[in-house]
Amino acid sequence: MRRVILIIFCLYSLFFVVCSIASPVFAKLGLYKASADLFFLFSGTCHQQPHLSFWLLGYPMPLCCRCLGVYTGSSISAALFASNKIKIGLAAFFTLLLIALADLCFNYLLDINTGKFLRFVSGLIIGLLISAALDYLLKKIKRRNLND
Repeated sequence: MRRVILIIFCLYSLFFVVCSIASPVFAKLGLYKASADLFFLFSGTCHQQPHLSFWLLGYPMPLCCRCLGVYTGSSISAALFASNKIKIGLAAFFTLLLIALADLCFNYLLDINTGKFLRFVSGLIIGLLISAALDYLLKKIKRRNLND
């Protein structure tokens, strides 16, 4: 059951990554309605500020760099956790959490722009942490159910 949930989470996250790449491709092909529909679809999950987004083929992606990183990191790490190819210890988890929090603090509390690439990397870390937390909770639930 744990693997199934992680694979579903991987596919869910991958949907956001693929559609975020598809939007500027659609715009480049002249499919402006489809591109705008993807922007609208993601409007509830991301601020979509073009100056904080990667641009592809001359058009902004509908997810900012950090959100794109979160979904990319979630999809990759969920697949790795589902296949038991990765484990994150508590020390590594909290070290990565501190790195992600540092980026968020620089951006929101200190109003220091860390740039698109660092925002993307921060998003990758956050995505990994979300998948790691999900994997941990699913394992804990499984152990709890086996002990009952």
